[in-house]
Amino acid sequence: SAVIGVATIMLRYPMVFSAFKLAGGAYLAWLGIQMWRSRGRLALGVAGEGAEAPRASRRALAAQGFVTAIANPKGWAFFIALLPPFLDASLPLAPQLIALVGIILTLEFTCLLLYAGGGSSLARWLG
Repeated sequence: SAVIGVATIMLRYPMVFSAFKLAGGAYLAWLGIQMWRSRGRLALGVAGEGAEAPRASRRALAAQGFVTAIANPKGWAFFIALLPPFLDASLPLAPQLIALVGIILTLEFTCLLLYAGGGSSLARWLG
């Protein structure tokens, strides 16, 4: 029901949706500036100046990827706007939402695997 409520607010009050878009863009710009100014200190396993950085474990890298994906406001806004047309009000809502969220999580996981595999291949190729 939360998905439908948020989608309804976005459709009935486009100014609120625009405000969310602007706030999300400002947040992403702020994150980008913080990452740029940090010179890599926010990344996992990065040591100080001149020191050798320890290798992060696979679990730590997976956790960082998961947190990054979940914290991305663009993805949530996209899927909240995408879901309502696929819901049928005459059928029970819970099974529909479970199926749709399962599809979304599968797609997100697949994309992250493609990014990771592509990055790994690119690192080997550039090395």
